[in-house]
Amino acid sequence: MSAAILSLVCLSFSAIQLPEIEPVPQPNFQKPVDYVAWYRQQLSYAGRDNALQDYAAFLYKSEGMEPANPLAPRRDSPVDKAIAKVMQAAKPWRTAEEKLLQQWVTKFSGLYLQPFLKGANHRYFAIRVEPSAKLLSTMRLPTLANGRTLGKLAFVRSWHVTNNTFDPGLYVEATKSNLAYVRAVGQGLTMDEQFIAGGQRMMTYDEVTRSLANAVLLPEKWKEILTVVAAYDDLSVTDLQRRSFYFSEAAAQQLLQHFCTGSSEPASRQAEGKSGASVNMDLVTAYVESLSEQARPKDDQLAALEKVNPAELATLIHEYFSGLRDIAAQPFVSNLQQQVHDLEVKTLDAHPALHVFAEPYGLTLETAFRQEATRRMFRLFLNLAIALKDTGKWPEELQAIAGPTTEGCMIDPFSGKPFKLVKAGERVAVYSVGPDGEDNGGKQGEDIIFSGPVIH
Repeated sequence: MSAAILSLVCLSFSAIQLPEIEPVPQPNFQKPVDYVAWYRQQLSYAGRDNALQDYAAFLYKSEGMEPANPLAPRRDSPVDKAIAKVMQAAKPWRTAEEKLLQQWVTKFSGLYLQPFLKGANHRYFAIRVEPSAKLLSTMRLPTLANGRTLGKLAFVRSWHVTNNTFDPGLYVEATKSNLAYVRAVGQGLTMDEQFIAGGQRMMTYDEVTRSLANAVLLPEKWKEILTVVAAYDDLSVTDLQRRSFYFSEAAAQQLLQHFCTGSSEPASRQAEGKSGASVNMDLVTAYVESLSEQARPKDDQLAALEKVNPAELATLIHEYFSGLRDIAAQPFVSNLQQQVHDLEVKTLDAHPALHVFAEPYGLTLETAFRQEATRRMFRLFLNLAIALKDTGKWPEELQAIAGPTTEGCMIDPFSGKPFKLVKAGERVAVYSVGPDGEDNGGKQGEDIIFSGPVIH
């Protein structure tokens, strides 16, 4: 790898430092806290390029701009089948073979794809600062799923052969654009943004891994792809999730503050020396009726809310989300499920009213740690595959590929120990022990495995 490429890679690890989120203010039942202003402030990254201004054309509704139309073709349509064929095979395709797909690529390339690719040129990102509702708990983002389609389109376009020639540079560009999109959206604080970023991240890993089985991309081009991965896939998934829990707490505290609007504390409770605020059940009823049947709190939870001391509930909300952030901040968790269980017993299980404002996030946390493990294993496997393409042999151990492009990726977040390498015939796999912390030798379904066929 050239000195210039190594320099870029090393810079990528030292340059990134997301600003820390400020603590969520406690509700003020006399002079309400402006939680929307707090939210905007957390997303105003001074001096950062705004990549999402390029993505806005297909993601967000803005001044003088219509919201993006869904870009994905209908499921099982001829175009959808053509996309699946190209993505699954990861081999060059020709216009003569897939004319409908070529028409689809041409239709969207100029209008949507170019802004998508342009956004990849930004190294840092400021995120959208305008929420679409006064209550953070009811804020719904415009569709972000279009980005998934555009990401696939970028890969499909890269495999297009014109006049019997193939430009592998487009594949590097497609990888960069997808990871840049993940990086931008992942810095958003909402659960929706984390969900979309996670799905796009996994799609990109799958696509790049499948392409290792294609001989069109030579080792030097794979080293360029590795440089892109190191530069744009450098944010910890668990840290992004930790930051997102600040937004969830703010939404919960704002909702509690909203429920206490226009109410006065009964004299009996004031005499007990408790908070000077009470829950206005008329506002609670109106809010609950706006939710879907599935999302509505249970009757016992609403009954508990009617009797609650708002100040004490605000403290519980903070303790719950602070506990979730503490778990997500750990460098590794060998007992994740037990930690989550203990936290929920002290908070959600002990105080039914808390369920109106928060939900069990154990699965969300586990998913974040799983994706962080996958993010690291993807980097390791890519290094292993490039070593195979260079030398014709798999490295005997993971330590053999240790270097700038594996920095921060050698340790399993479920054990605190190095990932394991297992060989089966001509293939190798990197694996994590997974949430249970038990090493099952890389057994499918019990450990978390990352592997794929590689042509050298």
